[in-house]
Amino acid sequence: MLPWSLGRNGLARATIMAHNAGFSGLQILPLRGWDPLTFTEASPDQIISFELAWNCGSLCKAILRHLHLAGEENPLFHDWLLFGKCAATERRAEMMFRYFQRTSMFITHDVIHVGVMEMHPELDLETGVYANYPHGLVWDTKHVIRSGRHGQPPVTEDWVRLLDEVGHNIRLIHVKYPVNPKMLKALAEKTNCPVIFEARPPLGNIFKPPMRHAQKRAIEWLKEKRTFLGYFFE
Repeated sequence: MLPWSLGRNGLARATIMAHNAGFSGLQILPLRGWDPLTFTEASPDQIISFELAWNCGSLCKAILRHLHLAGEENPLFHDWLLFGKCAATERRAEMMFRYFQRTSMFITHDVIHVGVMEMHPELDLETGVYANYPHGLVWDTKHVIRSGRHGQPPVTEDWVRLLDEVGHNIRLIHVKYPVNPKMLKALAEKTNCPVIFEARPPLGNIFKPPMRHAQKRAIEWLKEKRTFLGYFFE
């Protein structure tokens, strides 16, 4: 829901936009500009899931990484733009836990035995670990088939077989755009869980004259994708 989700009132704006587009809730991260007022204005039943920042840090660290003078533990420019410095990001993450840990799914990207675990190649785990993970899994339509950032093999070379083996343990689905209709059909048949559409409207098509209609165009784009997803999951 970028850029509307940024700032103190960003969560309220994003929630309204999602509702107007036909979605029942949101997945959230500790975005820049959010504060206690942001969370008090949000209804817990509208927050399906939440996860921590991908990365955080100062603008200086982002510049150093851009110049290849610092490693992956430092933010990219878009990480810095979305989350800012780590101390502030951690405070927002603590507020998310305080408000939503009892009602929403917390997503982890590591084997920490807290929250639902998102499958991705950097974990480099065997299928049996995923199948038996006690807190459930997140199936991401992109992450299960891509190669790892450091040369790790994909989670699977055969997603149909993987779905047969871990489908019983899937608690949440992340759909990346563009999507594989065959995979969506199989997920709809083998699972019964919330679906998060992880995409933002193409800003070049949204932010054009007249600018006062930019938000309306974004909602129409989301409606179109919601209709497509509904063909599989409803």
